[in-house]
Amino acid sequence: QLLVEEEGLFRCAHRIVQDGVRERLTAARRKELHRALALGLETLAPPAEREEVAGRIANHAEHANESQLAHRYALMASDAAARRYAFDEALGWLDLAGTTAENEAERGEVNQRAQGLFQVAGWEQPPGARKRRGTPAWGINREDLDFRVLE
Repeated sequence: QLLVEEEGLFRCAHRIVQDGVRERLTAARRKELHRALALGLETLAPPAEREEVAGRIANHAEHANESQLAHRYALMASDAAARRYAFDEALGWLDLAGTTAENEAERGEVNQRAQGLFQVAGWEQPPGARKRRGTPAWGINREDLDFRVLE
């Protein structure tokens, strides 16, 4: 009863079980599992549905140090997010694509896509100059809290 099947997928029955399994994995084994997940998702997803799982493939590929795979699917995930008008998400995928780019041509393509994204989104400042939103607690003052803060 350590695993539960939901919608054809298996997951750990409890967060404690998940954490215990994760802690026992070596870095090499974790990398190997991420690689297997990325390649499995790429292989099993029909071409028409790959955009839906592109972000998951990119994340797993990045954790597996599969730069080319991560780069390709991060670009695909960025395009899919931009079509949904999720511009911050699209920019995040471009950030991943930029960090996994292996040469100047790939970095140039990422920069061009970022510039195009900024135009479509109506943003005036270039990438890196925009301030990202803080955490949900950002902007809360000490006097706004209804409990005593110990210092």
